[in-house]
Amino acid sequence: MSPENRIDVPVEILENISDVFISIDPNFRVTYINKLAEEFSGREKRNIIGKTFLEAFPQTQNNVFHEVYFQLVNKKEFTEREKFEFEAVFDEPPLKNWYTVRVFSSKNGFNIFFQDITSRKTAELELKESEEKYRSLIETIPDSTERERQWSNLISNLPGMVYHCLNDNKWTMTFISHQCKEITGYDPSEIINNDIKAYNDLIFEEDREHVWSTVQNALEKSEPYETTYRIVTRQNEIKWVWERGVGVEDENGELSLEGFIEDINDQKLAEEALKESEEKYRALFESDPNYTILLGLDGYLLDVNPAATMITGLSKKELVGKHFIDLTIFPEEELVSHREIFSHFVTGKTIAPYESRIYDYNGKIRWIEIKQSPIRIHGEITHVLLICSDITQRKKAENKIKESLKEKEVLLQEIHHRVKNNMQIVSSLLNLQKQYVDEEETVNILMESQNRVKSMAMIHEKLYQSHNLTSINIFDYVQSLVKDLFASYSTPASQITPIIEIDNVNLNIETAVPCGLIINELVSNSLKYAFPQGRGGKIILSLKLRGKYYELIISDNGIGFPEDLDFKNTESLGLQLVNSLVGQINGEIELNRSQGAMFKIIFSKLTYKERI
Repeated sequence: MSPENRIDVPVEILENISDVFISIDPNFRVTYINKLAEEFSGREKRNIIGKTFLEAFPQTQNNVFHEVYFQLVNKKEFTEREKFEFEAVFDEPPLKNWYTVRVFSSKNGFNIFFQDITSRKTAELELKESEEKYRSLIETIPDSTERERQWSNLISNLPGMVYHCLNDNKWTMTFISHQCKEITGYDPSEIINNDIKAYNDLIFEEDREHVWSTVQNALEKSEPYETTYRIVTRQNEIKWVWERGVGVEDENGELSLEGFIEDINDQKLAEEALKESEEKYRALFESDPNYTILLGLDGYLLDVNPAATMITGLSKKELVGKHFIDLTIFPEEELVSHREIFSHFVTGKTIAPYESRIYDYNGKIRWIEIKQSPIRIHGEITHVLLICSDITQRKKAENKIKESLKEKEVLLQEIHHRVKNNMQIVSSLLNLQKQYVDEEETVNILMESQNRVKSMAMIHEKLYQSHNLTSINIFDYVQSLVKDLFASYSTPASQITPIIEIDNVNLNIETAVPCGLIINELVSNSLKYAFPQGRGGKIILSLKLRGKYYELIISDNGIGFPEDLDFKNTESLGLQLVNSLVGQINGEIELNRSQGAMFKIIFSKLTYKERI
């Protein structure tokens, strides 16, 4: 895999690499494994996540890895090794596999790579154990062609290239196996004796000193050498390789090298991509101004960012490893709800952002908005990321707005109350004036005026009594209005029956006042003229919402409206007022004279317009 084909999403990389990958948390419980790790354990992922490492992978006991593991558990000083090998024993069927292991510290535990090197290790051990046997055997073969065939068969099944080279600054190859072509892109004949290319020239320039010093230090101690480095292939591709070898002396005491080189590019790129991704995540995590906390599914804190430690006044060490319920940052009365919300979330339920309070480092209450984000691997939630935004200033602003609104509501209630009282005074004055007038027509005019004032005063009364100071429930209002009108005209309900059919409609004051006056005029008109000489009947008042518009119908089954009277062009003050008010609410009015009188008005709710 070339660098440009690197995948930035760690999970995709980890699922496609040729290594076993296992991630463990600070409590040494398994938090993630890839598919090869499932095969390695012989169990499904759901039966492994959450278990301790040794419970999940018993085959790693009684070997080098076991020693390293206990260094971590006992919190001894642990120096990351480039890699080490161990032998794992599997019971069913009985077999032994060899693995190269790399252990890396991570933000919330350790990441472990297991590379299966059984075939290589087997080949190495077999080669080492039988080297003398093969050498003596082959040397007894008089036919050099047969001897060459035997050596060729031996190395052809190895997963990398075998070489013999001089210990010079060019690493001059005297022998290199055919796998050279696959790994480097060069034919062995082009590398041998530096014919086209010296092997040292293939080594990435920045890595040459490292390779040289590693090999020479091992030779000085008469030990095998092992190293990883980069080469540049014929296709100009940078590739990671692993090399292991040993110094050998010929009969003249001349020192040369024999060894094995393997392509580990995919594994190395996966490690680098994971490290790069983690560094990006760490940078974002650490610089986030929100209080960010990583939780395990058991509710224990695995990581916190600097913002979280700063606001709580607790160090990272004091926070990580504790259950979020055991922290002293939440008010006691909110702990139960936090526990309930978290339990719902880890089972896969969607939880909307919610507000909570915490104590800061000074013991003062701060408001936060908590967003819980699941971290999923293959559809399964493995961790929970809490992102807590400080909304203290927003809450203070909201409280100020609420207080201001409350003050305005009280003020508005007082205004409506005073307007209603003033109108009541006007109504009372009109009522007193009636007592000093003898003419019936004048008395009627004063009573009609009094009813009009009452209809408007009643709206202001309903408004200041309502929780909503901008609109009133029209049904309650109309019932009270009609009841007052029947009382004004001394009309018993046994003679004329009021029938009110109104939807659950709320009208603002802009619309309610003209509607109230229209109802007052048309109902008054029916009470005065539709039922002469004690005649009985019905007055029906209906208000329905029809889409975007309202339909108001006021009808009676009395003697009917005079045929020769044009209600839109009349000297009657009441009807003139009705037509004017219908225009005010952008409505249309029509009269049906077929059965008594039926006025139908279609109108829309008015919106507030600023007065000058």
